[in-house]
Amino acid sequence: MNNIDNRPASEQDYEYGEDILALTELNGGNEHNADVMLLFNNVEIYVFVEAPLPPPTADSPDSPVSLNDSVEQRLVDLINRATMGDPDDDDNELTMAILDILQPAGEKAFRSVDPRKKAEGADGGPEMMLLHHLLHVPRYFFYFKRDAPDDEPKVVPMPEEEVEKYLSDLAVGLMHSEAMNTPISFADCRELPRYSTRDLHVVEEFADSGYATLMRPVGSTSSGDDMLCKATSEPCAPKWTSLQREMAILSALHKNEYETPTGPVRTPRLMGLVVDTDLDDDTFNVVGFVRQWLPGESLDYVLRRASDGPSADDKRRWSAQIRQSVDALHSLGLVWGDGKTGNVVVGMEDKDDDNGDLFGDAWLIDFGGGLTQGWIDQDKENTAEGDRQAVKKILEALRV
Repeated sequence: MNNIDNRPASEQDYEYGEDILALTELNGGNEHNADVMLLFNNVEIYVFVEAPLPPPTADSPDSPVSLNDSVEQRLVDLINRATMGDPDDDDNELTMAILDILQPAGEKAFRSVDPRKKAEGADGGPEMMLLHHLLHVPRYFFYFKRDAPDDEPKVVPMPEEEVEKYLSDLAVGLMHSEAMNTPISFADCRELPRYSTRDLHVVEEFADSGYATLMRPVGSTSSGDDMLCKATSEPCAPKWTSLQREMAILSALHKNEYETPTGPVRTPRLMGLVVDTDLDDDTFNVVGFVRQWLPGESLDYVLRRASDGPSADDKRRWSAQIRQSVDALHSLGLVWGDGKTGNVVVGMEDKDDDNGDLFGDAWLIDFGGGLTQGWIDQDKENTAEGDRQAVKKILEALRV
């Protein structure tokens, strides 16, 4: 499927009876086709939506289903709206509208591939959830379509040969992408630890399938050992493109000890690489990284606080720190990418309690690239000019 837009979806879970359903990824951009990735209880579900084609002429009586009236077309339109991120749309309302169509239509099919079995540990209690478990979640592929014009649309399994072709085409497209052909010099990180996916246990999930997870080394009980992990087990998955870009930038910053001629880059430190020993291909043995865990709140959230909000001094300090960090990045030939208030973390542990400060410093996060509409123009994606445009809008949000 030739989708031109890809966007992570809201990470909020929704309850349908005993089932937990989360919309984790959206692919739109095509007028009559779209697809989504769901997390249904314990498995990943990919659903490809095919809307009925319009009749040959507008007044043709031969087609019992009008293109604009079909539930499939309504679903494609909802996915496209959610993908485009129109500021006038409510993301949660769009997510609910999409799930309200897919859940009843796909409940039987989804449940047929969900064993709903909970692993038990040696003591009879819940088994410790490892990163390895998250990266190797079962995946299933379905169509949402009708067999004949008079039939109701339903969720049906995608034929195995079509699944293989889809994954093959995805891998070929990604292998020719700019990010996949940008080498990562892991030699710059040779002294960093390498953690097996079985060496890290889950403290808290921030995104599904292990893509952003608070981790702790197996055997540790101290929150001081917590690290943020970003990883994926699929080298041909769309997430790998942004993950590889972020690893390349963090590796370069690590090599320079986060210092530049124009000053430091204030971002959480790279702590190690994550390897999956189940992968035979050494090229893709590295599946992610762990970085310093920075307790705090996003600048976007901080600026929305109704009480105990930041002072003018806080805002001026953050403004200077953000500008300085982005300028320092550019001095190394690096680009932030998806600059916005949501990708700035205000630390809570580095605040000066002696002065009664409520907030610490501003730290840049998420070097995966891309853009968020309203912050960076499309033609400035992943450029220094796009970073400067984002910084200008962040300063406007800070009102300094």
